[in-house]
Amino acid sequence: MRWLCLVFVLLGACGSKTKQVCFLDDAYCLDYPASWSVRKDLNKSANLQLGNNFAEAYLIVISESKASLREDMNLQDFSRITRGFLEKAHPDLHSYEPEFMTINGLAALRYTLKGRAGDLRLKYWHYSLEDETHFHQILIWSLQDTFGKNQLDFERTALSFRRNSGNAGQEK
Repeated sequence: MRWLCLVFVLLGACGSKTKQVCFLDDAYCLDYPASWSVRKDLNKSANLQLGNNFAEAYLIVISESKASLREDMNLQDFSRITRGFLEKAHPDLHSYEPEFMTINGLAALRYTLKGRAGDLRLKYWHYSLEDETHFHQILIWSLQDTFGKNQLDFERTALSFRRNSGNAGQEK
């Protein structure tokens, strides 16, 4: 009977491919795999935390109001500073050349970082995005050995980041 229940659970998870979550007073949303869950244990500063322990796939979003930052801060500065925090915490990480992109109309940079964090060999994607009122950092990671199997989910989730059109321009 337990086996039959497991089959139904797995089939149900396969049927619904993604879920949507909105955060920062519902101003921003993204879609994530149905097999992931909203977390509270990955980073105390994060506005959003998602993950799947079984798949070893994790994502956090940290958003910063531009009003609380230097007036002349640009996307490259924000990316350098936020990546610096990660590299300081894990000095064995090495970053590669950035990819410039647009995600749902927002200017974005993506860096790949690889290396050791303690005993673990990790790979990260560090996204920095900018809109009119905020800078956003999306940090996605997995073990280097499992990153490839998670890569499509990681990419789809990051590329789904968007302003919630129902709350566009509102800041609560």
